[in-house]
Amino acid sequence: MTNNCEEDTNESFDSLVLSSPANVTTESSRKSSIAIVESFEEPKNNWCVLQKTDAWTFFKNIIFLICVTCLITQAVEFYNMYNKYPTNIVFETSMNNDVKIPAITLCYRNSISAQNFCSDYPDLCEKPNNLEVFCRKHPRICTGNNTALRIPKHGCYTNFSEEVEKIAQRLLLHDSHDDPLPFRTMRSGMEMTTTFVQGGMDTFLKCYSHNLHLYQSDHKPTTLKTDFSLFSSLLVNVYDLQISQLESFYPWGKSQVFFAVHSPFFPINPSIQGHVIKSGVDYAVEEKEERLLPPPYQTNCKDYAASEEANNATNPASSQMCIEICKSEFFKECAGCDAGLTMLPSTDYFCYGEFLGCPKSNNPEEERELHKKRLSCVQKCKPDCLKLHYKYNVVVRGKEFKRKRLDETKIVVFVKNPEVTVVSHVPLYGKGELFSYIGGLMGCWLGISVWTFTDITERFFRKAESWKARLRMKTVQKSPTSDSFQ
Repeated sequence: MTNNCEEDTNESFDSLVLSSPANVTTESSRKSSIAIVESFEEPKNNWCVLQKTDAWTFFKNIIFLICVTCLITQAVEFYNMYNKYPTNIVFETSMNNDVKIPAITLCYRNSISAQNFCSDYPDLCEKPNNLEVFCRKHPRICTGNNTALRIPKHGCYTNFSEEVEKIAQRLLLHDSHDDPLPFRTMRSGMEMTTTFVQGGMDTFLKCYSHNLHLYQSDHKPTTLKTDFSLFSSLLVNVYDLQISQLESFYPWGKSQVFFAVHSPFFPINPSIQGHVIKSGVDYAVEEKEERLLPPPYQTNCKDYAASEEANNATNPASSQMCIEICKSEFFKECAGCDAGLTMLPSTDYFCYGEFLGCPKSNNPEEERELHKKRLSCVQKCKPDCLKLHYKYNVVVRGKEFKRKRLDETKIVVFVKNPEVTVVSHVPLYGKGELFSYIGGLMGCWLGISVWTFTDITERFFRKAESWKARLRMKTVQKSPTSDSFQ
């Protein structure tokens, strides 16, 4: 038996025809011969069809397994991506004549000039050891009769005394010298908040903030109204500073004043996240408001500003402040000082130096309980439903503004663009997109690739076989051998 069913059938058919008697010429004899041939061909054809059907079924099963494997693989990849809650970021811009004023913070490292310090503490000052070189490098300090010039003992052209920095810190933090508000402002009616931020390992800066609302209270953030169709910009505030004398306390040019614009509800350290202010220079600050909305999933966010407990001044006004309060309580119980708050409201809980673990507790079990308490507190801090973010540009303008003194520094804060940018998140896969994606995967791998494609191919194959068989029968009937039956 050969591997080709078609050849086997043809050989049997030909041998039967050749072995037929030559003297059969009647019509009945010819019909009988054809019937014999058809009856002989039928079992052979049935066997070939069964053999081809088994091969085709095996081929379809292989294709089906491949398609199902690809479907499962892509479905798992899509699930992992969808489980990360992908979103599209949408920027919407709207015009707003009611401008929400940001918090504006100025921080000072020092509050006394070198001349006043040496007048009050002469034993902590001395004449520079190389007066000529010192005056050449610092001409602003060397004015008038330099023979009597004395500077604090910082170790720069002088001996070193650690008492200098300690006394300077005490004078700054407790307002023993100079005006407690070391600058003038145009909007003196705005609420002023005094805080303290860390400026080094054992040093702190004193900060003055307008419109700062770290805790919930009856005082709402300031809003200014203007008509931008009539005015090109809105002047938020103007600050006049005189810091040249303060800079003389550190002759080598150590930064004395820092400036930052930020959200009224978020604490900030201007010495790290702000700008350094120098004497004799004007700064133009153009700020722009942005509102950041959370993703549209179950974020369980909280509107801190609209809290029912808004009258309680100990409640945080933002999620960041909530987390810092949890850390603050932990450090107070653990170390006896407050290293959790960025902007400290008082000098009562300053942390000096470095410490590991809990210095106040020698019991590891008690320390673990404090950590559990802190983590439990942080978990209760829900994210903000709305975040106010202020972008601003600082432009140094030299000495363009009118001033009474040449060493005066002016900071002008204004809003020039009334547009408010709302940054929101839109789901990358909504219900329609999710259905389309899943339906597309199933339709591609199970619909087209398996049932539709293979069924069409199988029908075409069977039609081709049928046409081929009919053509072969017609050929046999018209051959010279078939003529001999007549």
